[in-house]
Amino acid sequence: MRLQKIRLAGFKSFVDPTNIPFPGDMTAIVGPNGCGKSNIIDAVRWVLGESSAKNLRGDAMIDVIFNGSSSRKAVSQCSVELVFDNTSKRIGGEFAAYSEISVKRVVTKEAVSSYFLNSAKCRRRDITDLFLGTGLGPRSYAIIEQGMISKLVESKPQELRVFIEEAAGISKYKERRKETLTRIKHTKENLDRLEDVRQELGEQLAKLKRQSLVANRYKELKQQERQLKGELATLKWLAQRRIMDDAQANIMQEQQLLAKLEESQQSNYSSLQALKNQQTMTKSSIDNLQKEIFTVGTEVTKLEQLQLFAKKRRAQIQSEIEQITQTGVSLNMALQSLLAEITDAQEKRAITEPEKEIIQEQLFELEDKKVGADARLEKQLRVATQTQDAFYSKAQLLDKKNSQIQYTLSLQTRTQTRVDELIDELSNLANKQSNKELAQLSDTRHILTESIIKQEKRHCELSDQLHQARAKQNEAQHAYEHQRDNTASVKAKLDALEALQMSSIGNTRSSTSASRANVEPVLDKFTKETAWEFFHVENGSEKILNSVLQEVGAVWVIDAALSDPITHNWPLAVWLHAPQSLLFKQSFTQHKVKGTLASLLINELVPQLFNHYFLAMDHTHALELLRVITANDRIIVPNGDIYTIDTFIKRHQGDNKIARAAQIKILHEQHTLSQSISMQARILAEQTLESVNQIQQAQDTCHKQLSLDKQRTQALEINYQNMLFQQQQSVLQSQKIQIEMQQNKQRLAQENMAVEILNDEVNDLVEVLVGLEEIKNEALQTTESLRVQQLQWHAQHTQMQSSLHQHSMLLQQICNSVQILQEQQANRQLQFNENEEKLSRLHLETHDLSVPQDVQHENLQSLLTTQQQQQEAQVLQRNSLAQLELDMAEIEKDQLDEVVRINEIKARIEIKRIALESGKVRAQSFIEQLQQLHQSVKDIVATLPVDADEQTWQSELNCTSDSVARLGAVNLAAVDEFQQQSKRKDNLDAQNLDLTQALDMLENAMRKIDKETTSRFKSTFDAVNNDLKSLFPKVFGGGMAYLALNDDDMLDTGVTIMARPPGKKNSTIGLLSGGEKALTALSLVFAIFRLNPAPFCLLDEVDAPLDDANVGRFCRLVSQMSESVQFIYITHNKVAMEMATHLTGVTMAEPGVSRMVAVDMEQALVIAE
Repeated sequence: MRLQKIRLAGFKSFVDPTNIPFPGDMTAIVGPNGCGKSNIIDAVRWVLGESSAKNLRGDAMIDVIFNGSSSRKAVSQCSVELVFDNTSKRIGGEFAAYSEISVKRVVTKEAVSSYFLNSAKCRRRDITDLFLGTGLGPRSYAIIEQGMISKLVESKPQELRVFIEEAAGISKYKERRKETLTRIKHTKENLDRLEDVRQELGEQLAKLKRQSLVANRYKELKQQERQLKGELATLKWLAQRRIMDDAQANIMQEQQLLAKLEESQQSNYSSLQALKNQQTMTKSSIDNLQKEIFTVGTEVTKLEQLQLFAKKRRAQIQSEIEQITQTGVSLNMALQSLLAEITDAQEKRAITEPEKEIIQEQLFELEDKKVGADARLEKQLRVATQTQDAFYSKAQLLDKKNSQIQYTLSLQTRTQTRVDELIDELSNLANKQSNKELAQLSDTRHILTESIIKQEKRHCELSDQLHQARAKQNEAQHAYEHQRDNTASVKAKLDALEALQMSSIGNTRSSTSASRANVEPVLDKFTKETAWEFFHVENGSEKILNSVLQEVGAVWVIDAALSDPITHNWPLAVWLHAPQSLLFKQSFTQHKVKGTLASLLINELVPQLFNHYFLAMDHTHALELLRVITANDRIIVPNGDIYTIDTFIKRHQGDNKIARAAQIKILHEQHTLSQSISMQARILAEQTLESVNQIQQAQDTCHKQLSLDKQRTQALEINYQNMLFQQQQSVLQSQKIQIEMQQNKQRLAQENMAVEILNDEVNDLVEVLVGLEEIKNEALQTTESLRVQQLQWHAQHTQMQSSLHQHSMLLQQICNSVQILQEQQANRQLQFNENEEKLSRLHLETHDLSVPQDVQHENLQSLLTTQQQQQEAQVLQRNSLAQLELDMAEIEKDQLDEVVRINEIKARIEIKRIALESGKVRAQSFIEQLQQLHQSVKDIVATLPVDADEQTWQSELNCTSDSVARLGAVNLAAVDEFQQQSKRKDNLDAQNLDLTQALDMLENAMRKIDKETTSRFKSTFDAVNNDLKSLFPKVFGGGMAYLALNDDDMLDTGVTIMARPPGKKNSTIGLLSGGEKALTALSLVFAIFRLNPAPFCLLDEVDAPLDDANVGRFCRLVSQMSESVQFIYITHNKVAMEMATHLTGVTMAEPGVSRMVAVDMEQALVIAE
């Protein structure tokens, strides 16, 4: 089984999806510090189920999610997936059929972790169980991180035992054993509860049997009662049916009389209807006459109004004619004035238009002159610009030549200065140190070397003494720390028990009531102690005493009597609670009744109350004792349950304060003894530490002197070598100076020649600049003259444009005025024409109104005559209508009498019908009673005796009901419940048998597993121990190492390791150096791998504390083991890198983001060759 690859996304610095393959047996992961190499190891541990953020170098589990960088945002989740090659079928069970197994873990910002096994969601425990026995796990020996290799050998015995168990493959058995023990414990607890339930169920069945007999008798009586009720209801229904038949016959007689009265009423209704028709026709005639009268009156009124309107309209028309005539005169005068104004405006326009054309021609001529002046000025500006550019170019060239001359002169000065300096250096080189000084330095160096040898010898002696003193000091310190841990452990247990005891006492106090606070100040006046501390019982009787104290509510035992004078002055609150919570010591008795709680107490004095608590061996015995006790006595069984004559008090499930008080006393004694031993160990540790400090101080003094002598020797050596070197350099320096002087003299001659050439060029440029300056001045004068002419033409052009604009505006104003005047003329003419038309219409209307008034008068008189005739006819019609109304009133009176008689008959019929319906309801109620009783009338009538009567049946029903009532409260469910509880009792008995048999099987299996686990652990321990003994001398070139057991019990014993490198006789492994611890741990790990190799081994810089020689041994050991184990290791050592078949690099080119670079060493070597 091999690890094929790791897929990471968002995990720590691996923010991008990263695929890390492991194709070979030895893969080295390299890279600079801080690039994220160790994050790969953390990823493997995390996906295998690591749940401690501290072991992943974080504060919380979400710290493994990439938290962002200077250029990247944080991500919301991370995932890691391990892909294994399972072609060897190392993983068995249901996964043996898979050649490839993937394990994945995902966590989000909400700290929700998800596990996946072959892409299927699973539990963390499923992942752990998958790798149990293979050596893999979040904290197994297959994953060794930085600093962990040396801590491995310093592990506690139980921690080291875990590695041996994993190698033996019994870790999964141990886990199963732990689960099995838990299940056995729960099973036994269930058996206890089941036994209690069975006992209670037996008692309940006896009661249910008696209740079921009563219930059966009750059912028989209820059946008889139901039958009598049905027959009685049938008798009542038959009687009611006879009453209903009589009522129906009376209703038929009344209905016949009602039919005769309704026929007479119908005849009167027909006569009345005929009179109403005549009345309607008469009213219609009267209404028609009224309409004709109204029409004639309307015509009369209309003619009178027309005569009046014609008179008023003639006067109005005459007034309008006069007004229109005056308006026409005004409009004629306005038209004449507008014609004169239009003529004046047209004359002005004729004068202004020729003036505008002349100005337009002059403006065109000025435009041409302005364009010519602009062109001449632009041409002259280009000439002037070219002249200036030529002048400035020559001037810049002149400045450049002058700068070159100045630079060459400065070079001459610098070269001459350097020649003078070289002459001085040649003179100084003659003054050198003599050989005499070198001889003095050599003698001094020899003296200091001898002093250093003596100091080193002294330092070695002090180192040996310091090593021995530290060994003693470590032993004393370990003894002190061990004893201190024991003391702290005892103290922690003691504090926890005391806190629990005080909490329990506090709960007992507070359980009485809030007014109990009034009792405490009074109790402080007495010598008191808690009841759980005062009373002492024989072993095994703590539950009994604890249950009694809780039942009576006793809390304190005080040194007083209830009859003392001081108690008579207690407040009311104290008297309310003292008898329940207080036991008065002065009132105790020495008399102890045999077979009671008092006989179990070791105390000489006991409360009289305890003589009333009799002891029973079990619940059956308690029930027997109940027959002989009095009302004040109690029966208590060993588990704390209490019986009285009429009640059963279940044992309180609270804490056992009696047992806890005894345990607290023992822990007090252990704590006092442990403190004394710890103090002695601390004094011894301080003494050994003082001795170590003295030797250390002497060693430091020697080391300082040795360092000082070495520094002086090193300084003298440096001075001596410097002198020799300076002599050799003096000759070489002289030769260099002479060569440099010759070169500087040649350079001076070249610089003088360059200065002369530059001076000639400068003189020629000055003459050219004088000629260019004259040409430039002439061009500037011409340009200025042309610019003045241009400004003059521009001014004239602007003036002419302004004059043209003024004439254009004036001409536009004149045209607008003419147009406005013409529009006003048209409007005045239109108004004049309208007035003429209106005047014609008024003359025509005056003519129409001149109709003769005699014709209208004749028409009015004719209409008045017609109106009078119509009014007389209307009076006759109204008299006829009054006679019809009198006839109708007489018929309606007769009809009203008939309606009264009909209503009386209907009322009688309705009353009888209601009585009939009431009878039907009563009959239906009897039917419903029968339906509720699930009986029918037909069946009862068939079996009912002929001489049956209601009174006899009612008497029998009352007797049956009294019999039911005498039975009292009846549990009707007792029959069914008795059957159900009987079945339940049988089931519980069967379950009890099954649980007992299963428990026996589990215990037998446990014994078998323990035997096999012991055998496998012992054989594995021996094998690992033998491999360690053979590997250790190979790694160290000698020495010895071995494993040892702390105890003979193979199931729980711890494992310790001891190692002594060649030439050392250390008493503990803690005295080894860091490198020795690392090699020892590696020897142990590889010894385990030989026996049970894990699929792969992850090593994180385990070679860091090793020197080059030990790194070589480490590499050879890893190479040998790689034949059976896949190694993935992180290293900075070149030797370890050379050993790998594949190199995988981790880079951090982008700050905070890790990326991979993989190299195949074999391919790299082929390419290099």
